[in-house]
Amino acid sequence: MSDNAPQVPEPNTKKRKLKETLLQVSTDRKHKKRAKDNIQDITKFDFRRMARRGGVKRLSVLIYEESRGVLKVFLENIIRDSVTIMQHSRRSTVMVKDVLYALKRQKRTLYF
Repeated sequence: MSDNAPQVPEPNTKKRKLKETLLQVSTDRKHKKRAKDNIQDITKFDFRRMARRGGVKRLSVLIYEESRGVLKVFLENIIRDSVTIMQHSRRSTVMVKDVLYALKRQKRTLYF
């Protein structure tokens, strides 16, 4: 071949480069995923519904963020105790009884 002739890459080389590029893109996306604050998914309507069930007529605007904070702390405590009980039992799955024991430990017995 002469030096002036353009070199055409083999078809397999094109496919391989495309695969590598796609793999790199999917890997980049995987690492960019960040944890979000899921407590914000509990909407204003959800709190209103719970309040109505409890017999409340009106709610202040400030109550929603305050309730989210209280709920987050409550769930963190229950989940922490449930995971501790699970680990003590040498299991890798949190079961209903773990949550019930965690609630009982915090003097919030739930009869199931």
